[in-house]
Amino acid sequence: MPSAEITALLRSAPPPAHAAGARRRRAPSGVGGGGAVKMAATLLLASGHAHAHAHAHAHARGPTSLIGSLHASTEVDVGDSAPAAWRPLPLGSVAPQGWLLNQLLTQANSLSGYMPTSTFPGAIDVNTSLWVGGNLSSGTDQWLPYWANGNVPLLMLIRAANATSRLDPGARLEQVIESTVHYVLSHANRSSGWLGPYLNEPGDAEGHGLWDPLNMLRALLMYAEGDQEGGRSIARRVAAAVVAHLAAEYKLLRTDPVYKWASTRWPTFVAVCLYVIDNLVPSFGDDPAVMPLGPAGTTALLLNASRLFERKGMDWHAYYSRTGAVKFPLGPVAGWNTNDHVRC
Repeated sequence: MPSAEITALLRSAPPPAHAAGARRRRAPSGVGGGGAVKMAATLLLASGHAHAHAHAHAHARGPTSLIGSLHASTEVDVGDSAPAAWRPLPLGSVAPQGWLLNQLLTQANSLSGYMPTSTFPGAIDVNTSLWVGGNLSSGTDQWLPYWANGNVPLLMLIRAANATSRLDPGARLEQVIESTVHYVLSHANRSSGWLGPYLNEPGDAEGHGLWDPLNMLRALLMYAEGDQEGGRSIARRVAAAVVAHLAAEYKLLRTDPVYKWASTRWPTFVAVCLYVIDNLVPSFGDDPAVMPLGPAGTTALLLNASRLFERKGMDWHAYYSRTGAVKFPLGPVAGWNTNDHVRC
């Protein structure tokens, strides 16, 4: 997205008075996937660190490859950010062993690892995805991001255990993940910053347009966090791409209605924004090629975007307290719907 547009968004956005859904009800950042991956990758370490982002300033920066250059300054009061209650351990800092490692290898060497090359029913949604240049057109592009969100941390944990020699070479899991990550990064839209296919927007009645890319953002962030060989170079590249995409979604949020999947899953967007604020702004906030708004301006934009998404999305507090229009069901649900589907 050209930086002049980002600056305009930042200037005109209503300040998130206390960013209630963005920081107060903090969601854990980082890992995805299922089963043993979740057990291994969600070990948390308490932390007392705090952020103080009052009166954020965004100053003009130089040109960047995806965002362009800023030509004006702006100021947004984003309030004070509460301390993070928990801080996840970096992916790969804990190496699985024994039973847990065997479970991860079983997952990697069976359907999960073979999904991108399998002919198993449903695998076509991954192995012919538009995300990697395929021709699948099913109205949603969420399935490869789902797969990546589980299999990137799966691979990183196996690497941390120095057990990649036990991966089934037929699945080519390492090569597929490497190629997927680099394909996605190298095919970002250079004018808007959007990552992946641009489907159903603006105004997607099912909510896929704003929701579908978010699992891929999480996969990219986990890849950068766990890739010891790529180091700062891949982290910088991922940071620039993720910030640009979040800004592009923010632009849509300013005008788009938020429906169904996007409405119920806005906390995922918030979790990604908080990860960027906590982990990438300190490292790359002063790098104009990554964050042309600077550390405070980038933080302001992400908190504004999070607050706006929360305001337009599902009110989960009202749902569980049964005080809103959509209420937590007290008995069997008669028909499938996006609200009750995600409560489990």
